[in-house]
Amino acid sequence: MLVTGASRRIGRAVAVELARRGCDLVLTTSQAPEALDATAAAVQAVDEEATVVRRHLRLDSIDRPDEVSAALGREVTDGPLDGVVHNASVYEPSPLETLDRDRLRRDYDVHVGGVLLVTAALRSVLAASTLPVRPAVVLPLDIHGTGRPRVGWSSYLASKAAQAQLVEGLAVELGPGIRAVGVAFGAVLWPEGTDGEVIARYQRRVPMDRSGRPEEAAAAVAWALLEASFVTGTTVRVDGGRWLR
Repeated sequence: MLVTGASRRIGRAVAVELARRGCDLVLTTSQAPEALDATAAAVQAVDEEATVVRRHLRLDSIDRPDEVSAALGREVTDGPLDGVVHNASVYEPSPLETLDRDRLRRDYDVHVGGVLLVTAALRSVLAASTLPVRPAVVLPLDIHGTGRPRVGWSSYLASKAAQAQLVEGLAVELGPGIRAVGVAFGAVLWPEGTDGEVIARYQRRVPMDRSGRPEEAAAAVAWALLEASFVTGTTVRVDGGRWLR
């Protein structure tokens, strides 16, 4: 399995959960390669026999699928590969007062262009998967990207809304051999330094009365990859019911 943006937060949790389920992993980051060291250590603490391949992949600077293939190398592109988790993200506020075209481009390059280029580069190797469940590309989404918008996050949320549309488009384009599944999260990991009152106010609107846990997010992604055999072109919300109010 390939997990982009695997150096921290939900990406790390997904990598650990997939290792727990017996998967070998290809992990990418846009940071220095050593950014993946902690994730690789966490993976091998769960399964010391897991193969972990680490790659640098900066999605906002690639222009063609062959550049993705070159960055990943033959060790990855020759397969086998059973799924891709498009976790790489630019998660930053984008107030209108400070918005510029560079920021808009970066959000769309990572959340939309990167997903399409990585998928295009790996389509043939995914199609050759021998998993009992057909291979999948999984897109971790944001519930606020398709409703319940948040003030100050317009560029990020618009690009995540476009990413959500890719779930349906890729399901049609890649089927029947490859599935596309969205997993839309509510609050799971708050940014460092988030005010406690902001968190409490958000949680009061969650029917389950709490934020999510990284392992819950990771379990949903693993389900989409390994168990959801007749699920494609749709998005599952993992938000404790926050979508409802």
